[in-house]
Amino acid sequence: MGETMQKYMIPFFIVVSLSIFSVSLLQKEKTLNQVKNNENIELAIYLNDEETSNIPLKNEGYIFDEEKSSCTNNALVFWDNETWSPVIKNMSEYKTRCTLAFRDYYRVTVADGEDVQIYPISFNDTSISIQASTNHTLLKCNQGVELTNIAENIVINNIRSDVSCSYYDNSLDAINSLDDSENYFIYLQDENIEDEFTVLEGKHLTMDLNGHHLVTTQSIYNYAYLKIDSSSSDYGYFTINDTFRYLVATYEDSELYFNHVELSTLSDVVEVYDNALLTIDNSRLFSSSSINNSTVWLHGGKTTAKIYNSYVEGPYAIGGEGGEILIDSSEIFGNSYNGLQINNGYSGNVLILNSSSVIGEVYGIFMYDSGGTLTVGDSDDTEGPVIRGENSLGVYIGTGAVFNYNSGDIYGTSAPRIDGTINVIAGKTMTSVDENGVIHTFLE
Repeated sequence: MGETMQKYMIPFFIVVSLSIFSVSLLQKEKTLNQVKNNENIELAIYLNDEETSNIPLKNEGYIFDEEKSSCTNNALVFWDNETWSPVIKNMSEYKTRCTLAFRDYYRVTVADGEDVQIYPISFNDTSISIQASTNHTLLKCNQGVELTNIAENIVINNIRSDVSCSYYDNSLDAINSLDDSENYFIYLQDENIEDEFTVLEGKHLTMDLNGHHLVTTQSIYNYAYLKIDSSSSDYGYFTINDTFRYLVATYEDSELYFNHVELSTLSDVVEVYDNALLTIDNSRLFSSSSINNSTVWLHGGKTTAKIYNSYVEGPYAIGGEGGEILIDSSEIFGNSYNGLQINNGYSGNVLILNSSSVIGEVYGIFMYDSGGTLTVGDSDDTEGPVIRGENSLGVYIGTGAVFNYNSGDIYGTSAPRIDGTINVIAGKTMTSVDENGVIHTFLE
């Protein structure tokens, strides 16, 4: 398949009626009727490098192979998929011979400098596995395909047309080379990124750490979709050595997704803006800041954070100005201040489910005066989450906020303070008892 077709081509050309296509003669476009029965054109037709006498029908599963199609006398041949016919331009008055090549497979092209590998794939297949280069970074292929990294192989999924991929020497070169295509994939080795980078609006970028360690000294800004992932059995380690804020930021209807990654920094780790969605799945996020920063900070009531099977730790683990927060089967730890805090005057809705825990050195959860809602547990849970304030209250709900208490245990130096509205399951009673100086609140 990789040999040039000319090697196998039989010097045999078939005179074909020109009623099936339009031609440009002597640099001028001609209509179909003007070129009908023109004897200056001879065609050779090939299907998968085999000569045939007929152009395949549109619904027979073939595509025009532009690379293997050509004409003599400097004429140019193109294919119109709408009319399913050839268009020949730049013809001279001399007889022109054109080769029309078709194939029933897609071509996946992977370029590593001057080394180009071509992988054919049947129309019936939608994925292919290729050996990953261990010395380079792979910029995700075009055409909207999706890639995963499995045992040093890159699997290209969702193939619906020809695909092109390129290797770069490092991640920053790859990121800076993003074009107008939407979907990209970065295959990472252990490396440092010393410059700030941005994922622009409309781009979709996956950075697969694959158990490696990525270190950056600058901020990362995401205006579209950014997934930081590790497809290996080990965590991917991501460290941001920066003392500034906005270390990883997301804006304007964008999405930031961490999967199987350990992310750490000296300051804030993630800040979420506007209508953005943050997803943390099976990951660990740490901030070792010595001041009152939040590991996850939500700016505004239209942000959303979803945390599954993960651990988040920092002075304030989660804080912000409203937004929608889901904590499911995860641990949230404010190692200096509160586990979770919603600032004064902002309407933030928080749902905490299953075996989650929210613990703060001061308060477990602190919701200032707002119109937000805190829901702990599900009415079907028999145990539920654990909320703990090590040196103050487990839960403080300010005026205007609502506390839906469905299940779980709350610990603090005194019973929860609810200045807003509290709702408990019908037939249940919220009970607080002193357990050796720790007030334990639960439903019975």
